[in-house]
Amino acid sequence: MLGVLNLPQGQSALNHLDILASSSVNGDMDESDSYGVLTEVIIEHRAILGRRFIIFPQLRLYWNPQARGDRRSNIPDIGLGRLLPDGTRCLQGGAEQKAGIEAMRNFPDPDDIVNDPTLRAAMHEATLQASDQVKAAIKMVHCRIMSLSSGS
Repeated sequence: MLGVLNLPQGQSALNHLDILASSSVNGDMDESDSYGVLTEVIIEHRAILGRRFIIFPQLRLYWNPQARGDRRSNIPDIGLGRLLPDGTRCLQGGAEQKAGIEAMRNFPDPDDIVNDPTLRAAMHEATLQASDQVKAAIKMVHCRIMSLSSGS
C-alpha cells in the first residue's frame, strides 16, 4: 500500500506505517488517529532525508504579525521547516489533520469516491483552512523580510 523504501530499515518502517494506516480506518476514524499516523509518516520521511527539517506541532501563525495587539492566528497541526541559529523559523510546509469519512474506509480507489458529497464538502473545508494558513505563513515571512531590510 505505501510502497517500498530502499533503505535497510525500509521494510520495518513500511510494516509499521501500514499497520498504523489500516488501524486508523478500522476504528472511529478520529482526527487524533490521523494526526498520529501522519506524524509517524513524517518522522520516517525525516529519517530518510537525514533530518533536514524539524516538526513544529501546533505552530501559531499570526494573521497580522506587524500589529502587536492583533492576536488572531491560524494554527496548522504540523509545520515543517528549519530553525536557524538566530532563532528564525523557515517554514517549508505543513499539514492539517482531518478525520476520515466513511467513504474512505478500507482505502478505496480515489476514482470510486471522487464525487462523494461528504468527501467533497470535507475537501472544500480543508482547502479553505489550508488557504488561510498559507496566507498567514506568507505574511509571517514577509514581515520578517521587511524587518530585516529595515535593519530591525
